[in-house]
Amino acid sequence: MSVMGVTGVNEEQKELERVILDNSHKIIIATGRAGTGKDFISIASALQLKSDKKYQNIFYVRDPIEVGESLGFLKGDEEEKFDPFLGPLLDTVTAICNNSNDNLNPNDLLYKIEGIPLNFVRGRTFEDAIVICDECQNMNFTELQTIITRVGKFSKIILLGSYSQIDKKEQLRKPKCDFQVAAEALVAKDYVSCVELKQSVRNDWCAEVDQIFDDLKRKTF
Repeated sequence: MSVMGVTGVNEEQKELERVILDNSHKIIIATGRAGTGKDFISIASALQLKSDKKYQNIFYVRDPIEVGESLGFLKGDEEEKFDPFLGPLLDTVTAICNNSNDNLNPNDLLYKIEGIPLNFVRGRTFEDAIVICDECQNMNFTELQTIITRVGKFSKIILLGSYSQIDKKEQLRKPKCDFQVAAEALVAKDYVSCVELKQSVRNDWCAEVDQIFDDLKRKTF
């Protein structure tokens, strides 16, 4: 199976492709450590569905959390302030183009995706759309409830998260973050599909280093 001219490199990625392209799965939960390809496969699959005219819109939702010390006040309007947090989306789209057998342009693909800060989601209704919600491991139950219930009847949502990449202290202090608890509660529903990606496609040691720092963070907090 190929989406946007790229193919999953392992069975986990191919399974994620399959459930996203399958119309019966309305909520897809994809978890895995950094570098396992969650964003890559999800965004490529969403773009393929839009190209096939299965959905009209793609929305990319992300909580604008800063890592490290706050940069303080950022100049510009709300859209300009959110732009720096869309860097991962640009990186992913560029990687899709670089790995595709098709002649794709990153700017053309980015034009098809609307980025939205998490705090702008309340009150919205996403119709005829694929909603990709990134960094869900940092979200609490209220935030997860809000974004999932914004999705209209003819839409689907993809929730992405890594349990080892939690940045919010209140989530790190819990035995399981709210996203993991929610995923375990939702998985029994027939309209929900959960895929765990385990194999890193960056470096052989990436997953091991990720685990080491996750353990250190949890001991600290």
